[in-house]
Amino acid sequence: MINFFRRIRQNLLSEGKTGKYLKYAIGETVLVVIGILMALQINNWNENRKKREQEAYYLNQLLEDFTINKSVAKLLIDFNGMQFENSSLLLKSYTDSLTPTESNNWFYAMNKLGFLPHNSFNDDTWKELQSTGNIGLIQNKLLVQKIAEFYSIVEDVSILESEWGLFNLDFRNKTNGILEPSLRFRIMDLTLIGKDTIIDTTEQFPSFKTHLDELKKIQGLQGLISDIQINRNVGHKEVFSKMEIGIDSIISLLKN
Repeated sequence: MINFFRRIRQNLLSEGKTGKYLKYAIGETVLVVIGILMALQINNWNENRKKREQEAYYLNQLLEDFTINKSVAKLLIDFNGMQFENSSLLLKSYTDSLTPTESNNWFYAMNKLGFLPHNSFNDDTWKELQSTGNIGLIQNKLLVQKIAEFYSIVEDVSILESEWGLFNLDFRNKTNGILEPSLRFRIMDLTLIGKDTIIDTTEQFPSFKTHLDELKKIQGLQGLISDIQINRNVGHKEVFSKMEIGIDSIISLLKN
């Protein structure tokens, strides 16, 4: 193609058609420039297409992560609600009479109040976006802001949960000898078959009062249970419930 244009220019010069030569040369230059611009435009289009494909991939991965995170938040909400109920029941037993059902559930509360949550939020995609610098691919800056705020809260909550967990562990250590091993195994067996609390009073445990008397002998335990109640109430109502709302907002942005 280049040789073809060169021959045309040479013929115009040899025929003394300088004016036509100049016009042709200018036209040829314009065509070359247009060709370069078109090539650049096509290259830019391809680059943008690749970026949008990468963005779509990351958005899909984030949607999967936050779908999991929603389930994690729900589990933590349920866990904190359960521990609030357990601590409330134990505190009630210090001062008030319990119904037959509450008397049975007292053993569950005793056994479970020392439990800790073992769920963590998924941040694999977010970490990859940060480490690779590909976070700039996400065009929706509001989405990026909300995700950044969410994982910042996750870090704070992780520290908070570590502190709260110390209360539960302290309770476990202080009360470890209150329930006999055979009784603990029985409670765990019932838990494994899906009975988180006993609502059927035909499933009888021994009287809790003897165990309660032993519980009351432990110095400072009532205050410790009260601290757990406060912590888990805050976790249930103020922390994880609000995190779930934040997750819903992020999922909505990801889907749109």
